[in-house]
Amino acid sequence: MRVRERHKVVLYVTRGDDLLVFREPDFPEVGIQPPGGTVDEGESILEAARRELEEETGIVDAPVFHPLGEATFIFESDGVRHIYHRHFFHVPVTVETPAQWERIEEKLDNGGAPIRFELFWMALAEKPHFFAELGAKLDEFAATMERAAA
Repeated sequence: MRVRERHKVVLYVTRGDDLLVFREPDFPEVGIQPPGGTVDEGESILEAARRELEEETGIVDAPVFHPLGEATFIFESDGVRHIYHRHFFHVPVTVETPAQWERIEEKLDNGGAPIRFELFWMALAEKPHFFAELGAKLDEFAATMERAAA
């Protein structure tokens, strides 16, 4: 079996008590997810986090990316074993955005067609369920945020 190994970034972007998430209207079965993506060859983890934030959300110049840890996600698809080394970050922002907006992801890791994202803020306390273990650090992160607010 062929193995495809990648480093990924996952961004828990917050504004106050709200968490930025998105859905793919053309692929509703995927559910909601946080911004993030693949680290390009020659790119640092932090550079990838900044780039993915801008590409997927349009938010630029976020001042701080707090590392939350790492997790490995492994799955098999079409005879390929995929190993994703995920690097999680908390990205607090103060930028004004609409309650909901749309972006088009043009640059896909698999070279596929552009994907439409519908971004929106939701209460972090709702602790959304993300597919494919993208929420691996979310419970721990939410608990940390709750303690800090108390």
